[in-house]
Amino acid sequence: MRTFVSIELPEKVRKEIFRVSKRIRDSGLVSGTFVSKDNIHLTLRFLGELTEEQISKIRKSFSDFVLPKFEAHTGEIGFFPSEKYVKVIWIDFVSDELSMLKGIVENKLQGLGINKETREFNAHITFARIRQVKDKEKFLKLVEDIGMKKMNIPVEKISLIKSELTKNGPKYKLLDEFSLI
Repeated sequence: MRTFVSIELPEKVRKEIFRVSKRIRDSGLVSGTFVSKDNIHLTLRFLGELTEEQISKIRKSFSDFVLPKFEAHTGEIGFFPSEKYVKVIWIDFVSDELSMLKGIVENKLQGLGINKETREFNAHITFARIRQVKDKEKFLKLVEDIGMKKMNIPVEKISLIKSELTKNGPKYKLLDEFSLI
């Protein structure tokens, strides 16, 4: 089953990100796929296809987190790979404690035989995958004008999510939640 580890966001944060997303989508300046409000989250680690046995081991390993709850906040709107060649639009997720949480997750997964992620971790919340920017100058001006409200996000747990790809986009199902202390 296709899975990932995430930080789920409060409704008010997802609502604000969706507001920004809708403004960009409705501008007609870009074409692409926009994440539905209910699917907006921060991916800590994409795991890919796992067996039931691997999921059971993750549940057991993740049941004893020893990291305190912490606060994060939203930051700026950004682009992958760059402003010059926009393929993904995202919101920055800012927290000093997040890299510690990511490290613990990686160590626990490595202990279960799941290879460590090789890409550098860049904490962000993806809300659009772009096929085409029709007018880059107007698009960048729009993004600058929209802005993103800085919003506090309490991080009290992480989630193990099943992702099923459908013709209408991914469907996510919560498999388990693991509380921070």
